[in-house]
Amino acid sequence: YVFKARSMGKYSINLEDLRKYFNVSEKALQQSLFRLKVKKTIVQLRQGFYIIIPPEYSAKSMLPLYLFIDDLMKYLGRDYYLGLFTAASLHGASHQQPMQYQVIIKSPALRMIKLENIQITFSVKTNFNSEDIVKKKSDAGYLNVSSPERTILDLIYFNKNYGGISRSLSIIDELLESVNKKNLYDAALRYKSTPTVQRLGYLLEVYFKNEILSDSLFKALAEDTIKFVALASGGKRIIGKNQKWKVIQNLELDGLYDT
Repeated sequence: YVFKARSMGKYSINLEDLRKYFNVSEKALQQSLFRLKVKKTIVQLRQGFYIIIPPEYSAKSMLPLYLFIDDLMKYLGRDYYLGLFTAASLHGASHQQPMQYQVIIKSPALRMIKLENIQITFSVKTNFNSEDIVKKKSDAGYLNVSSPERTILDLIYFNKNYGGISRSLSIIDELLESVNKKNLYDAALRYKSTPTVQRLGYLLEVYFKNEILSDSLFKALAEDTIKFVALASGGKRIIGKNQKWKVIQNLELDGLYDT
């Protein structure tokens, strides 16, 4: 069955399909799965879901996420997209750490998958639209990936969970070549987080000196009532306040001292 799955281009199997395929007891099925796990032919990621480890990946006993994530999320019945640093790497920004991946899902939350050779974190965003998701081809099919515009918004929105704004700046800088001002405007309107749009717009104008993109975000804020927000969560020293974006600069960044 595993050989047949691989011959069809699949890198995963699941317990529900196995039960339908084999007319054997649950005990016999579990014993067979256990033997395959011992041989490191398969690895269990979630209850009832297993990835197949072909010879070319046997040294690490793990696959890149791109080969199984779509099957996993379909098995779990969850909408998803690859986001943050994982999406950035797929758009050409080269700062993704090997075997560390970020997946964005709708509520309810999913616990992290953390094994010896892989770490997958799941972050919850209550709203995302198909317009902000692109399809990327992999050897196992297509993946849902955030657009460059959605990616830079997410990097600001989720920054506290992933090392802070400072860590994201070099990634955003590399992604800006792929960001379209009209797409950014539309993505910001759909994002439903005014503080995120404020912070990103402020950084685009003051730090990145990109008035074309910052203007598109300022237009997206035109109908919102904006209040002062801190640039960074947990920052203590107030360096300045930007009246246009209503952003309190409480984080020291090289080249960012304008008010």
